[in-house]
Formats: sequence, C-alpha cells, structure tokens
Amino acid sequence: MNPFVYGEKVKGENFCNRQEEIKELVSEISSGQNIMIFSPRRFGKTSLIGEVLGRLEKKGLFTIYIDLFPVISNEDFARISLKSISVLLSSNSKNILKKVKTFFTRVSPSLFVTFSEDGTPAIGINFSKNETYPVIEDIFNGLYAFVKDKKKRAAVVFDEFQQVGELEDSRVEKTLRGIIQEHREISYVFMGSKKHLIYDMFNNPHRPFFKSSAHFPLKKIDPVIFADFVKEKFLNTGRAIAGGTALHIVNKAEAHPYYTQLLAHTAWESAQEGREITAEKIEAAVNRILEREEAAFTNLWDNLTLKQKKLLLALVLKGDNDKIFSAAFLKRYNLGSSSTVQRGVKSLLTKGIIDKEGDVIEFNDVFLKLWVKKRMS
Repeated sequence: MNPFVYGEKVKGENFCNRQEEIKELVSEISSGQNIMIFSPRRFGKTSLIGEVLGRLEKKGLFTIYIDLFPVISNEDFARISLKSISVLLSSNSKNILKKVKTFFTRVSPSLFVTFSEDGTPAIGINFSKNETYPVIEDIFNGLYAFVKDKKKRAAVVFDEFQQVGELEDSRVEKTLRGIIQEHREISYVFMGSKKHLIYDMFNNPHRPFFKSSAHFPLKKIDPVIFADFVKEKFLNTGRAIAGGTALHIVNKAEAHPYYTQLLAHTAWESAQEGREITAEKIEAAVNRILEREEAAFTNLWDNLTLKQKKLLLALVLKGDNDKIFSAAFLKRYNLGSSSTVQRGVKSLLTKGIIDKEGDVIEFNDVFLKLWVKKRMS
C-alpha cells in the first residue's frame, strides 16, 4: 500500500513531525489560552489539531471540533456548532436530547436526534430566523455550564473560522465574542486558511475579535526532517532512495505538506519494489501530476485577466532578490505602475492563488507554479 497519504486527515505514522508545535499548543490550550492558527489551505492544520486534541483528551480535557467550511448563513453556524457540541455529551440518544434541552434558557427551539454513519448520536435544531442569536448564546453558554458542572476544562476548535467573517453581517462575530470572553474553563482555537481574511478578523481594531487570541502561524516543516520522513517511507516499503533524492522531492514541492506527500505518492506509484528512486523519476512524477491537472490549471488561467496573467508569470520567473515593486522589475515584465501591481497582488490573494507574508509572496499551489513556468514562460 502506498505509504504517502494526502487529501485527507492523517494521524499516527502518517503524520510528519510537528512535535514542537504540538507541545506548544497543548501547553497553551491547557493553560486556558485562546489561539488563532493560520496557514494556507492544505497545510496540515486539521491533522495537527487532531494530534493536539488527542493529547488534550489524555490530559482530561473535553474536546470539540467544529468544521465551519459549510457555513454560508448565520443559521448554519448555530446548527453546525450544536451538532458538533452535542456529540460530546452522551452516546445515549435519550440522554443527549435531555441534556441539550437544558442548554436553552432564552428560547425553546425544536430539537431532534440525528445519527452519523457509525451510529453516533447528535442533535439537530430548528428555530426561527429571529431566534438565531439567542440560540447561539444558549448553545455556548449551555456548553460552558456543562463543563463547569463536570469540574473540567474544555477545548473548542473552530476550523475555517474565516467563514464567520464572510457572513452577511457581523452579528455572529459580535455575539460569539461577547459569550466566550466569559468562559474561563474553555479554550477556543480559531483556525483559518484564507490568511488575509482571518488575520483581519483578529488584527483589525474595528472587528470584535481584535487582540482576543494568541497568534500561531503554522510554518513549513523543516526540509531535512521532512526528507528523513519521506526516505523512511520509501525504504520501509521496499523502494530504495538516497537521502539527497528524498530532499529533492521536498524541495521540488517547496516543503509544502500536501504537495510533498502528493509528489512522493506519485513517485512511489510508478516505482518497482527493490528499484531505486532517482531524480529523473521524480521529474517524471512531476510531469504526470501536471498532466492530470492540465484542465483545472487551464480553466483557472483562462479566467484571469491579462494583467493578472502577466503578474502571475512575473512572480514565477522572479529571482530571490527581485523586488516586485521596483522600477526594474516592473519594466522587465511590463507590469505598469506599482499601484497596478498592488491591485493585482490583492486580487490574486482574494482568489486564493497566492499568499503573502510581509514582502514574501508564494503560490498556494506549488504545481500551479510549475505549470505556469512550463507552459507560459
């Protein structure tokens, strides 16, 4: 079986390192700190927080993971939050319904029991639109009362929290911030993959969550450590590989967790047991990935404006020492004025094509960068 897993939550032997990050997060959350974790999509946040929550449970904390990716309305936020929280309460459907009913002191919504594929019960809820904010207050204050009654601590994780910031108004943000600042026994973790959005939520003085949580930017895994992980996976499955070739895989994928696993997975698929993985085979694996993604990348490219295309190509070709707003760079790639480039960078950030940290700009999809370089330069 291919030992390289991508595109899903990984744990155990498939999870690469992050020991220092896990240790720090477990310590901070255990001590009651609220945390904001941000990084580009597919960077391993969900897998990381899964490892953290597992260790917190061993320390005796209640843990709740709430995936907000499907949220497109204020009502969605309430329903998804309650469903995730209710799973904590009981494995018995009668008890879980009885306990959740005690949450609601301001409103009396219609509650019903649902079951996941493995038979785990959870609570669904129906309520009128004008009850949305009292419902949210009751849900989280009810959780807090439950945690206090059990004389324990809890950790609540909101994944893709930037979805809340994109709702039709800011009342969910305001309501939630007003509630959780009183919850001393619960640590809240806010994770986001659209960094410019979630960063604004926690650093804009006009937003409710301004300066409410410690920042925890998730960095890339050390390439040497990642290469050792890749090498071990190949060797343990009968594929010979030199340390330098394993490092070549990591460097080609720019040490991005998802794309490193994808490239290693693709190279492993074509390798024969007992035969050595070479740099040439890695390049062949890159080309196979680009062929598979050709239609998607072409569609993305076709939907960019001419100015966006020129800027994207310039970002692919730029040298390490190039300054994208310098007169020399603008002239070399015929990009117009610096204000035009600034608008272009902002538009590519909004589209999720690039990420920006200070003066450093990176492609969110490593293979898109390779495709642009191959096809357009």
